[in-house]
Amino acid sequence: MSDLNATYRNNIITVILIMSLMRRNDDVITGSCYKCQSYTDIYKKSIIRDDIGLCLLCFCNAGPTKITKNIYLSDCENAKKYGILKQLGIKQILTIGSEIPKHKTTDFKTMHINLDDSPSSNMYAYFAETYKFIRRDKTLVHCMAGISRSATIVINYLMQKNRITYDEAYKICKKKRPIIEPNLGFIQQLKRMESMMKRIGYFKKL
Repeated sequence: MSDLNATYRNNIITVILIMSLMRRNDDVITGSCYKCQSYTDIYKKSIIRDDIGLCLLCFCNAGPTKITKNIYLSDCENAKKYGILKQLGIKQILTIGSEIPKHKTTDFKTMHINLDDSPSSNMYAYFAETYKFIRRDKTLVHCMAGISRSATIVINYLMQKNRITYDEAYKICKKKRPIIEPNLGFIQQLKRMESMMKRIGYFKKL
C-alpha cells in the first residue's frame, strides 16, 4: 500500500510540473481551485465564477474523461466507481499498471497489463492486443493517474482506428484531457508505430 501511495504522490508531482510548464491557451486561466484550494491554472469549462473553478488535475479526475463515444480515460480511483461506469454505458476496463490491483468485478470485461510508468517499459508490445480489446465495446482505459500509460494506449488506438499520425491523435486526447503526458519512452514507441504505419501505407493522408 505504501508503494501505491508513493506512486500516486509521484504522479501528482508530475502533474504539477506539467501544469507549470503548460503553454497558455484560451481554455486555461489563473485562479483558485474550489476543490483543492490551490491558486493555479484552472480550466474554463469548470468555472463557477470569473476567478474560481477547478484546476486541471481536479477537473480531469472528477470523473472518467470521454475521449470518443467509445473510449473513456481516467485515474485509478475513478476506475473503481463501478456504478458511474455502468451509467456511462462502459462495458470493459483496461488497466495498465504493475502497482494497481486487478479488478475483481464480474460486471465488466477486464484486461490488466503489468507495466511501470518508465521510459524503458515495452508498451509497444501491447499496442495490437489493446487495440483489439478496445474496439470490441465501450471501454474505460486507466492507469494510476490517467496521465502517461493509459494515455499512450488511447493515443495508439486513435492512431490505428482513425489512421492518423501521433501528433493528430495526441491533440485529440490532449484536448479532452489536458493533463495527459506520455513519458519520452512511450512517445518514441508511438512514433515507431507511426513509422510502421507509414511504411505499409496505412494512413489516409500524410
